[in-house]
Amino acid sequence: MRAIWKDIKLYVLIAVVALAAFIIYKYSLLSYLSEENMERIVRAAGPWGPLVFIGINVLRPLLLLPVGLFSVVAGVMFGTVYGTIYTSVGVVIGSILAFYIAKYFGRDFIVRHFGDKLNNFDRISSDHGFIIIMLLRITPILPVDAISYGAGLSKISVWDFILGTVIGILPGTFVYVYMGAILRALSIEKIIIAIILFIAAMLIPLIWKDKIKYLISGNNDKKGM
Repeated sequence: MRAIWKDIKLYVLIAVVALAAFIIYKYSLLSYLSEENMERIVRAAGPWGPLVFIGINVLRPLLLLPVGLFSVVAGVMFGTVYGTIYTSVGVVIGSILAFYIAKYFGRDFIVRHFGDKLNNFDRISSDHGFIIIMLLRITPILPVDAISYGAGLSKISVWDFILGTVIGILPGTFVYVYMGAILRALSIEKIIIAIILFIAAMLIPLIWKDKIKYLISGNNDKKGM
């Protein structure tokens, strides 16, 4: 009975998400979260604006909205420093929410149906969870939320996930927030700086890639000895 319930709860989640997605896109509810409307909502909250912004950002993974949009809006409204802080807090909390949703609703299903094929994946994710998450966060290849939900299905510990997320999102978040901030006071110098920062953020994964591969393969070789 418990095994059946573990499968049912995943199907219920899928049905709820599908229904919510249908309603949201059918009635164009996402249009209310455009850059202009979001800025209007946050500014209307007055001194509570930062908390409102963080709250919307926390719920963002449920709607699969692009985090870059929130980062740019944060730069426009709060500036580079506070925008980076507020966006990072919202992204981290939202990522933890997505992580636990996947772990509670999906992990048992994955283990039941793909258990034998997960042994190597579980071992690597358990031993190198922090490095894996940090690399995936820094590398702008996979969506932020896809990483969070995927990590929840693995054996990555929550603390490795949180620490890897906090460190990994900072470079990209800062760049996008800075781009939003310069929209308030355009200047050729700031635009050049933004371009340099963006290129640097793209190069970081290439610099670290070989070292991380060495760490993982090196540890695996030691275990095989």
